[in-house]
Amino acid sequence: MKKVLCFILALIIAVAIPLSVGADNSEKCSCSTAPVVYVRGFGGGIYKVEEDGSLTNAFAFDASKMTPLIDDIFVAVFSLVFGNADSFAKSAGNILDGIMGDLACTYGGDSLYNIIPEESDSTAIDKHKNFSMDVPAEDREDAMYDFEYDWRLDPMVIADDLNTYIEEVKAVTGHDKVVIKCHSEGNCVAAAYLYKYGTASVEKFCFTAAAFNGINLVGQLFTKDISLKDKGTEIAQFVSSLVDGTESGEVVAALMEVLDDIGLLDSVGNLLQSALIENMLDTLYEEVLVDSFATWPALWTFVPDSQYENAKKAMFGDDAKYAALIKRIDDYHNNVQKNLKTLLTDAKANGVDIVFFAQYNFAPIPVYDNGLAMGDMLVETKYSSFGATTAAYGEKLDLDFSSPNAKYYSKDRLIDASTCLFPEYTWFIRGINHAVTAAYLDLTDWAILYDGQPTVFTDSDHPQFVYYVSDNNFAPVTEEIPQDNTNSFVKLIKAIADA
Repeated sequence: MKKVLCFILALIIAVAIPLSVGADNSEKCSCSTAPVVYVRGFGGGIYKVEEDGSLTNAFAFDASKMTPLIDDIFVAVFSLVFGNADSFAKSAGNILDGIMGDLACTYGGDSLYNIIPEESDSTAIDKHKNFSMDVPAEDREDAMYDFEYDWRLDPMVIADDLNTYIEEVKAVTGHDKVVIKCHSEGNCVAAAYLYKYGTASVEKFCFTAAAFNGINLVGQLFTKDISLKDKGTEIAQFVSSLVDGTESGEVVAALMEVLDDIGLLDSVGNLLQSALIENMLDTLYEEVLVDSFATWPALWTFVPDSQYENAKKAMFGDDAKYAALIKRIDDYHNNVQKNLKTLLTDAKANGVDIVFFAQYNFAPIPVYDNGLAMGDMLVETKYSSFGATTAAYGEKLDLDFSSPNAKYYSKDRLIDASTCLFPEYTWFIRGINHAVTAAYLDLTDWAILYDGQPTVFTDSDHPQFVYYVSDNNFAPVTEEIPQDNTNSFVKLIKAIADA
């Protein structure tokens, strides 16, 4: 009798499971638009779990954190003025710990405290149906599935969480594949995912402001190769690009040009070089910066391959306590960053659509040699585009427009895209820094929604080179940027008069 009952029960289960699955599938989406999983960059919401279970923002800079540090701030200023490196480093360490202490990692690269990221978007079935060019950009942003993560930590571990999230999105929506759109550090996470999980669940990659080839600034910081000596022109160009398009931008840019021409910016940079960098930099690294930032695995994804080994020596030397961290960051560097070309070309060969969007015509933060490399103010365009040849900021390339490669040259003579890994799938936006606008989203989302692999020749409304007109509009690059050779003092007077 028991065997009969067991058989009947098994039969019921065998029939019920397919029926339940069929009922579930009947409610799933049958649209042709793949869900877009968005992997944002550095700086998303992360929270410390306090002993009572409450959450506090671990990455907040507010008065409550600054007030207790007033004494240390005064000591740091006086120590800097009078050249006391040890006192400055100690006070700077106290300030940094007071502001960012919750973000500390262990020598092995794990979070020292219980930190959790903001919750990823709910995987509601109808969410992605509003991802359409018929709705405003902000509505399309709401229609993506935002994946949140702790941006300090190992992207190889975060890739596992991304895989779990993607599988959840697939299960809920009924789609077999997703589009992965990523920004800045999010590209590193997406690349780690590609290495670990392949392309079976991916229809298209949309890489924006990609940091996965590195950032010169981070490489220079981690090799301790920092200099402000004779950087007047670089400082002027950086500040000018920073304020470009603002209400007082023309006045500030003209003023910076005057200060550069009279040598004042060089003098200020050289003073800081001797007072801070040459006198205090080593102490500051040893006492503060190595254990505060170099223990974040994610920052190592930003170190270019050409600087990576020297950076490890500069940050860790032969100290065995960092062995576990080095093993961890080597795993990403050797298997992902150094292998990116193969990973991406194999993905393309497997039928995955790929698009790149890179910004240009901003000067980088001017604290290292080659401080006029073209970029988006943070990531150099040669890295974010995977290989473009770019002019130095304020200069132009000598391009032969009768060349067979001329179809990949920008008319402003700032970019040669023929040297990119995927020149036909790589777009460039001039005048937008390491951020996004509605017009930028219009461009990237058009490529995402395009059925198949778009190219820079697919649609004349979406050419390879565009420039920023307003937050809601861009225009094709059709000519060189006019150069103004007016005397800097005359420029300043005119800018003030026109303001």
